[in-house]
Formats: sequence, C-alpha cells, structure tokens
Amino acid sequence: MNLDIKELLMPNVWTIITQLCATAVLLFVAKKFLWNPVHKMLDQRAEALQSKLVEVDKQKEGLDYLIKDAKTQVLDAKRTADEIIEQAVVDAEVIKQDVLEAANETAAEKLQKAQEDIEFEQLKLKENMYNEIVEISLEVASKLLSEKVDEQTDRKAIERFIEEVKK
Repeated sequence: MNLDIKELLMPNVWTIITQLCATAVLLFVAKKFLWNPVHKMLDQRAEALQSKLVEVDKQKEGLDYLIKDAKTQVLDAKRTADEIIEQAVVDAEVIKQDVLEAANETAAEKLQKAQEDIEFEQLKLKENMYNEIVEISLEVASKLLSEKVDEQTDRKAIERFIEEVKK
C-alpha cells in the first residue's frame, strides 16, 4: 500500500476547479431562473402584506369611529334616560300634589259635613231641651198652682220636684 499522505491531506486542484465551476454554474442558473421569480414572489407578498396592513389601519380607523359613535350614543341614551327620570319625578310630584289636593278637598268636605251634622244635632238637642224645659215648667207650674200656699211651700215643692227628676 503505497498511499501518499500528501494526496490524502491536500485535495486535487482539478477537483477544486471542477467544484468551483459547478458551483458557479449552479449560482448562475439559480440567479437566472430562480432569483428573479423568488424575488418577484417576495415583492408581491410584501406588497400584499403592506396592502393588508393599510386595510387593517383603515378598519382600525373605522372601528375607532364606530367606538366613538357608540360612546356618543351611550351618552345620548344616558342623557335621555336622565331626562325621562327627571320628567317622571316631576310628573310624580304633580300627581302627588293632585292627590293631596283631592284628599284635602275630601277631608274639608267631610269636616264641613261633620260640622253641619254637629250643628244640626246641637239644634235638635237645644230644641229637645227647650221642649223638655217647657214641659217641666208646665208641670212645675201646675204643681205650684195646685199647692200654692206660701213661698216656703213653693220652695219645698220645687225641691221635691227636682229630687224626682234626678231619680
């Protein structure tokens, strides 16, 4: 075995030149047939991504507008709700006043009727008392006339009559 260590350690010059030429041909073919189409495809992809980014920005602006519009609508709805509540409070106060006025009028009417009833009952009582006084006076007068003797006897007759009435 006659191996030359120099040949094993050092590559062959013709092999290196062949490999360099094959690599150059591959690079030339790759650049000629692959570089431009791949570069063109990457440019198209970059343009597509850029247009999508622009579209996303436009959509974001649209969403920002929609969010702003929604916030405005929420504020308007809140204002409207506040106005409705305020109007309901005012209406409730008006109804309360109406109910109080009606209740006061009813109470005043009932009080007036009660006063009229009381006055009527007082008149009836006065009339009854008057009639009783007249009857009592007539009875006293008739007893006095039947027993009329002197002032002392009259006084005793009146006291007896009062005692009878008390019983």
